[in-house]
Formats: sequence, structure tokens, C-alpha cells
Amino acid sequence: MKNIALLLPNLHSGGSERIAARLSEALSEKYKVFLVLFDDSDMSYAYGGTLVNLKLPSTKGKAGKMVNLIKRIRAFRSFVKKEKIDVCCSFTSAADYVNAFSKAKCKRLVSCRGAAFLEKNTWLYHKMCKASDGILFNSEGMKDIYLKEYPRDKQKAYVLYNLFDTKSILQKAQENLPKEFEGFFATHRVVTTVARFSQEKGHWNLIKAFEILKEKVPDAGLLFVGHMGAFEEKVRSMAKASPYSEDIKFAGYSDNPFKFCANSAVYALSSIKEGFPNSLVEAMACGIPVVATDCRTGPGEILFEKPQAINETFKVADYGVITPAFTDEIDFDNNNKKREHTQFALALEKVLTDKALAEELAEKGKTRALEFDKEKINSKYISLMERL
Repeated sequence: MKNIALLLPNLHSGGSERIAARLSEALSEKYKVFLVLFDDSDMSYAYGGTLVNLKLPSTKGKAGKMVNLIKRIRAFRSFVKKEKIDVCCSFTSAADYVNAFSKAKCKRLVSCRGAAFLEKNTWLYHKMCKASDGILFNSEGMKDIYLKEYPRDKQKAYVLYNLFDTKSILQKAQENLPKEFEGFFATHRVVTTVARFSQEKGHWNLIKAFEILKEKVPDAGLLFVGHMGAFEEKVRSMAKASPYSEDIKFAGYSDNPFKFCANSAVYALSSIKEGFPNSLVEAMACGIPVVATDCRTGPGEILFEKPQAINETFKVADYGVITPAFTDEIDFDNNNKKREHTQFALALEKVLTDKALAEELAEKGKTRALEFDKEKINSKYISLMERL
């Protein structure tokens, strides 16, 4: 039996953390798995295997960060030697640095899961790829971005989609809504989004599109599920300034966002950039139609059988509705609306008012989500582990 390590800074809320936790559970069925953290405080996700806390949380300042990196590398190398690790896969850049440059005596895979960070740091991933046994991407689009710059790394670049426990998602989706949201859902056709309030998620664009939508669908409501991120307060302020502020709600962090999704009329992904949007697949698994922007990587691979270009208008794809991508511009002015906001609003309106289409996309989306179920994706991870 192989000894497999999954290395990441922590299990705080976040897409990479959630996927690593799921993977630890899935791989534990075949391997002896160690989930290795730099800091085990404030953990948000269940996990499988043995938890190892290296007790080296993040520090501030350049000097402090460098000293901490050296300490983490030494602790990681010692752990690999002690537990006779065969393969280690790391998640998030902080863990990738340690894994790639440690020279630990095991097969080492780094992973790149965010398009925005990749575009700014392609050279850094190239260095990590050279220092390790390969790099994992969670979408073909991400891999294409990287190989455009470093085509010689093709043999060490792999694509493994994120994995989901669709059965568990469906079970959790049946749970009751919190009492304080029952009235909101009873009186609104709810548009829900689940994410941290980071720049890449483009939440300001969603509020602008929602204001346009309200002119045509007066009973529409908007729900944000999630917390943290640099822009949370700005998004909340923007919502408060909206003429439809009473129709915009914030649920905060939830360990079960699926109950909100399952009771919603449509799921909205307003991201400017993505790697592989977990929340989109999770919403599809809940059995609701989805509307997503055609940001550079992620949604197109999920919603189309074969990704295709979107021009100036929204398009009904194979498994959802996809709209023109939003620009990188950060703009919290409610009054400053553009063509993309109108198209996103029209896409939402189409789903909310065309019952037959909504039902069709909900069923197709549910089927599509099964393609990313943990059993299918886990077998691909196992295949890679065995090849290594």
C-alpha cells in the first residue's frame, strides 16, 4: 500500500481546501493517506486519513515569511522521511513552494487551481514544475494557459478535474432552510451565488445585473452565501445602496450551502476569472439551472460538451446558460452598468420566466454533475498515483 500525503496550509474555507479534504477521504479507500497542514486551527471541512499538523502557521513580513518557508521545508522533509511517503500532492501556492523546492525523497506534484494567480505567476509554476515531478491543473483551459508559455513541460502537465460527492450533496440539499430565510424564499424567486468575496468573483457585476433583472422580474431576490475576502464590506455597502436592498440577502458562511441552492430558482456565477468553479457543479448537482459568465477557464468546459466562443449575447449551452465575460474593472458604482450586465440580466430572466427551459437545464445539469463525481475522478487520481 502506498503512503500518500496531501499538503496544504490549512482547512479554512476555500475551494482548494474543500477539494483536498474530499480527496483525502476518497484516496483513503485505497492508500494510507496523510493530510498535512501548516496550521490545523479553524478547520471547516471533514477529511479522511491521518491529520498531521506541522505547527507552522503563516507569518508577516518578508524576512518572517522566508524563515517560515525554510522551517516548513525542513519539517516537511522530516515528515516524508519518517512516514516513508511515496507521493505528495500539494494545494495552494504556499504549500506548492514547500513541496516543489523541498527535494524531499518522494514523488511530488504541485497543483495550480486559480487562473488569476497562474496568469501572474506562470514563470513561478515553471520553476516548481522543473523542481518536482509534475503539475496538476483542474481545467484544460488552465493547462493551455501554462503550455502556451512553456510547451516543453507538456509531459509533466496533467489535468484532473475537481471531485464531488454528489450523493452527499443531494442529501444535504434536503435539509430545511434556516428559519430567518424561509420568508425570503417564500416571497422571491431567488438567485443564489456561493463564494468568498474576492476580486475574481466579480460580485459587483452580479448586483448590477440583478438591478436590471428586477425591472422585468419584480419578485426576484438575490442571496449571497459565503464570507471573508477583501471585498465583503464593499459588496455589502453596494447592496445597501441599491434601490432593491430589501431584496438582497447575505447568509454568511454555511457548512451546507446546498440547502440554499436547492431552494433557489437559479444559480449565478459572475466570476471574472476561475480555475474550475466548484460552486457551479455543486449547484448543478442540487438540480437547479445555472447561469455563468464565459470567463477564460472553467465554466465553458462544464456547460458545453465542446467549449465554444461567446460573443456579445448570452447563449443556452448544453448544461446551462453562459454569458459574455465581465471585464477586469473593479467598479462598485451601482449606476455604472454596461452591455455585459444587461446580458447577464437577460440570461437570468430567460431562466426565471421560461419554465420548460429551466426544468430541462436543471435535469441536464444534474446529469452533467455526475461526470465529476468522486468515484469517476478518484479513479483518475489513482491512475496517476500508480503511474508515478
